Amino acid sequence: MTPSALGDYKCRAHNEAGEDSATITVEATPGPVQVLEASPTSTYGLYNITWEVESLAPVDYYFVSYNQEGSSEVERRTVSATPQINRSGTHYTESTLVDLTPGITYHLTVRAVAKGHLPGLPMEENFFFTASDPASAHEMSDGTWNLLKSALTVISRLPKVVRDMQ
Repeated sequence: MTPSALGDYKCRAHNEAGEDSATITVEATPGPVQVLEASPTSTYGLYNITWEVESLAPVDYYFVSYNQEGSSEVERRTVSATPQINRSGTHYTESTLVDLTPGITYHLTVRAVAKGHLPGLPMEENFFFTASDPASAHEMSDGTWNLLKSALTVISRLPKVVRDMQ
């Protein structure tokens, strides 16, 4: 299927007995979101969370929730989707900034919602990460800090790498 296949279809039938018609709507829900990375910004405690999702239907917004590991208090927010321009029209990449406490491990979930308020599939993998302390980066050289940020990106992608290897 392609995104252009979504929509209303009307079927009409007629014979000696009469005539009838019916309309069906073909809809699609987004697939599960895959978190790509959680990286610190230059602002203390502010992190950029990036994810991707495949969806035949246009993504309208995302539900983002996160909590400290072991805590029942969950922070929730809705992130509007940015209109996507790509060849397939089905691949979406998005990000948002969140305030986190450095040194704490967080559990993050993201769920895409298609136009028409159709929620997508839940994430297949739990995403946990420990918020690093960017303040200590000021004491490091730029090369060391860039190496640390790269390592955090690789670590944040491990669930996807492990799933791909299975």
